[in-house]
Amino acid sequence: MAVIPNTGKDICPGNGSRLKVKKIRSNPGRSWLLLLFSLPATHKTARVAIWRKLQKSGAIQIKTSTYLLPDTPAQYELFQWLAKQVTDYGGDSTLIRAQQIEGLSDARIVGLFNAARDGDYAALGECARKLAAPRAAKRDKAFSDELEKLRKTFR
Repeated sequence: MAVIPNTGKDICPGNGSRLKVKKIRSNPGRSWLLLLFSLPATHKTARVAIWRKLQKSGAIQIKTSTYLLPDTPAQYELFQWLAKQVTDYGGDSTLIRAQQIEGLSDARIVGLFNAARDGDYAALGECARKLAAPRAAKRDKAFSDELEKLRKTFR
């Protein structure tokens, strides 16, 4: 079974999960988005909902309740939406766009993102190996369906 690292969840096709496995490259002129937030300890459901959205987005956690993504229009919109969600749940949030983060070089940040994706790529490889395993009829309908689910899951 292929699993999401540190969660134990199955990510092979057929379970409805969607996982992005895009690696990024170092670019010293890049800017970064930081989402800082706090939610009351009593809002456990809200905390889990925000955490799940952050995990699905591929954001990396650099401090408690501080998440980082490359600065792109889509990621900015996502962090704006999450900041609004945090506020709607009764918390506080701040969205920051930064060129540099003290103590973290661009190469180190990219390394953190790529390390986080390495597990995803390994899981994708495991799913692909399962599909490529010898079968009586590789071109049968079940194989085609599994391959299509895998393609949709990891696009």
